[in-house]
Amino acid sequence: MSQSWTWPRVDLSDGAVEAMKWLGLLLMTADHAQKYGLMPTVPGVYEAGRVAFPLFGIVLAYNLARVQSGRQGEHSSSGSPGQRASR
Repeated sequence: MSQSWTWPRVDLSDGAVEAMKWLGLLLMTADHAQKYGLMPTVPGVYEAGRVAFPLFGIVLAYNLARVQSGRQGEHSSSGSPGQRASR
């Protein structure tokens, strides 16, 4: 008997995905502002800024998996992929 293992399904609300994107943007902006001298050096900002890219990667992967599984997000068109929704 062969059993295949799959990753457990992860369901995030649209608000959680948006919060992750905004948090990543805020952390990245603070890291860049400190790096280029636009704000004084604050301990921990560089380390927190390193979290931005993994957050964006998680959001990107989640959104790609959501589209492939057939679940549409709030910004998706109601038509089939490649077809614009008429308004």
